[in-house]
Amino acid sequence: NLDIKYIDPTNSVDSILASITSVEILLTEAMHGAIIADALRVPWIPLKLYDHILDFKWRDWCLSLELPYEPQNIPSLWDNSSQNTSLHRAKNVLKKQQIYYALKKVMRTVPPVLSKSSIIEDRTTRMLEKIDLLKASV
Repeated sequence: NLDIKYIDPTNSVDSILASITSVEILLTEAMHGAIIADALRVPWIPLKLYDHILDFKWRDWCLSLELPYEPQNIPSLWDNSSQNTSLHRAKNVLKKQQIYYALKKVMRTVPPVLSKSSIIEDRTTRMLEKIDLLKASV
């Protein structure tokens, strides 16, 4: 048992925030999950399950907070096939085992990420200063 809790992104905002704050470490493929976790001061580990994930967005955000972006590649569980053959079911069982061991390895070996509070404070101050400048120019 990996003691992993799935956070359904279709749940209410309050439910999602409560779920994120209830975990020790958030494993996330979604950059928004990492942003929220970091803001709530919950350490996180970036995962990459699909090739279409845009690394440049992650890198840009991580760079702004002086964080590394080193996503952990995990095989995807889902495919678009609607097959229900014995072979397909057997492949899914093997795939689930592969994912289980990949996640177990990540949880055992990968240090979670969390920005420094001083950097968050600095970026917040800079943002508020820019907002004040914008308001003054209007």
